[in-house]
Amino acid sequence: MKGLIERFIEPEEITIKNELIISLLKEDKLEEAEEVYSKLKYYNPHNAEVEYELAFVYAKKRAFEKSISHLTLAYDIEQSFLEKAKNNKAFKDMPSDLMDTILDNELGRKWNVITFHQISPNYNNGEVQLIFRDEYQSKIENFSTAFPERVQYYFKKCTKKNPTDKECFNITSNYDRNYVHYVQILLAIKQMSPYVEDCRFFMESESKNYIDEILILNRKFYTYRHFCKDSYQDSKIETIENIFSANPLDVPLKKYLSKVWADWAELDLKYINFHDDESINDFKKNIKKALFYDKKNAKAYYMKGQFFEKLEEADLSEENYIHKSKKCYKKALELDEKLFQASYELGKFAFEKEKLKKAILYFNKVVNYDKQYKDVLFERGYAYANRFKDAKAKEDFENHIQLTPVYQSSKMLSFARKLLKDNLFDFTQLYINAVLKNNKQYLEEINQREASSNGSADFYKSLRDDIKQQNAKAYHYKSIIEVNQNQDYEKALEYTKVALEYNSTNVDVLYNQAYYLHQLNKLDLAEKTYLQVLEIEPNYQRALHNLSHILLSKNELEEALIYNEFALEANPMYYKALLMKGNILFQQKKYNEAIEVYKILTEMRPAFIVGWQGMGLCYSWLGEDENAIFHHKKAIKIQPKNYIILANLGSNLNNIGQYEEALSYLNQSIAINDKYYYSYYCKACVFSKTNRLEEAINMIEKVLELEPSQFELLKNEPDFENIRNSEVFKQIFG
Repeated sequence: MKGLIERFIEPEEITIKNELIISLLKEDKLEEAEEVYSKLKYYNPHNAEVEYELAFVYAKKRAFEKSISHLTLAYDIEQSFLEKAKNNKAFKDMPSDLMDTILDNELGRKWNVITFHQISPNYNNGEVQLIFRDEYQSKIENFSTAFPERVQYYFKKCTKKNPTDKECFNITSNYDRNYVHYVQILLAIKQMSPYVEDCRFFMESESKNYIDEILILNRKFYTYRHFCKDSYQDSKIETIENIFSANPLDVPLKKYLSKVWADWAELDLKYINFHDDESINDFKKNIKKALFYDKKNAKAYYMKGQFFEKLEEADLSEENYIHKSKKCYKKALELDEKLFQASYELGKFAFEKEKLKKAILYFNKVVNYDKQYKDVLFERGYAYANRFKDAKAKEDFENHIQLTPVYQSSKMLSFARKLLKDNLFDFTQLYINAVLKNNKQYLEEINQREASSNGSADFYKSLRDDIKQQNAKAYHYKSIIEVNQNQDYEKALEYTKVALEYNSTNVDVLYNQAYYLHQLNKLDLAEKTYLQVLEIEPNYQRALHNLSHILLSKNELEEALIYNEFALEANPMYYKALLMKGNILFQQKKYNEAIEVYKILTEMRPAFIVGWQGMGLCYSWLGEDENAIFHHKKAIKIQPKNYIILANLGSNLNNIGQYEEALSYLNQSIAINDKYYYSYYCKACVFSKTNRLEEAINMIEKVLELEPSQFELLKNEPDFENIRNSEVFKQIFG
């Protein structure tokens, strides 16, 4: 602190030196005045009278370039000095074009981004705050209106969170390039300095090759102008680092530098390219510097966590970066428990690992600091919902909906979709209903804005089109909920009709409408709607597959096969289309071709029973019972209680004379479903071939009881040769 104070000059001493300069100028001692001025410029860059007197002396000496330089500075501080100059004889001989440059360049001098950087006290958000002392709390109201509007723009009165909070201004960096002279802001701060608490900060402009260090201490205003190589940020940071090197015990400045490098690392990370070593090294270098200046910089550890998380997403190596990321986030929280961003990331990790209780604890910390941060209320509500704490989940979702602006319906629909995927239907409805309500309100606002403005009609049309698209999605989701929650295809169909009124070409809605018609057995309408889908998106594989399914049910096998082939062209590994192709080939009695398709299915999905069953049936019809038995047994291992496959297996075993084993499988089939006629049919065949007449007849009678349509097949069954001439058989079949 000693070195810091020595760097500044007491305001009283500056006043004496300013008076000395003016006195020397009046005595025509220009060189001595310049010497004092050159030293004072570091501490007093804002005295209009001194600048004017120098301009006056140089004008008298016809050194007009120097004169205009000082007169410009005087004008920037106090504009009345320009008129004063115009009325002063000493400036009469000045070339008019030089005098005009003061006004010509005025916009350029004003149009600069002015930024402020807090050094101490060290506020978490890094903003410069002018906190009014206890005895001057009411003064803030005077200053709220004391400055011109463009100056006042920089001083935002803080909102009190608690009654005990002190009145203060946030000095906001102006990124909107509001037209105001740099020095006017400096003078406004000086004017308030006797009334505010001690603080220290940097002030700079993008066009200036210097940084002003401002210190308000014991109601006094100090400045020191640090000149840089140029106006670029790299040069300015280098200057600040040099200040610290000269004052290594300046802890606030050390922490400030750590914050600067962490901020730069944050910017690097925003645009990082993990395929570019230079991009990665820039981030690492800046993080290293941040931690060099302050090993306890929580934000630096948070940024490292973000870096590792992004590195994991980039998937450039086998290394697990998530562990490193979590470690950094935990370190950040250890250093600063208020760094709720780290809590949010840890909450997400915990949720992904289904550690829901831990996730909620992390999300609680975030909500305590900022309940609008990155939709944390949705995340916590989502965790509650997955822990079946529906009341708490609903409260979070409702609060999240309330805090989301009406124009963010697209974002709300993404949340609805996430809930819908997890079958959280009631909560999905909350978001869908909010979207429809908000869109109605937003549409009214758009219409009012269009009526009262001269804006582009195309712009407002695009906004309305967006709303229509969102409403279509909302009703689409409603239809899905009706099917999944209530199995109400009729109501779901009505919702798709509403959705299509908003967007008649939404292919997903059209597909769902076709599917609902399909499920309601309205096959002609379903077929027509599937064709509408394919007009918009010819490769919509589910529509192609389902259309082939309808054609197959109508026995239009060739056309069914054509559409199914289209589905496979869209996705050769689409298992439903492969299954359909196998089934169509089977119905066409192209058993060898069907076998090849079913074989692909079993290779893709070894546990997919239908592939094995399909091959078993094909081999049965080809008369290759040994192969049929092999594939049917494969199917039974997957699904031991499939009575149809058990019956088919019994039939194959009967064909090769394995009667006892055949009866074993047929009895298992009947034990599972005693109403399946084919099991009795096959047993009748086994009993006939093993000369068990009475049992064979009993089985035949059971088949006719369950399925009378089998009469002709039974009558002509080759396996009944042993019993065909029996009186009982003749009585049954005539």
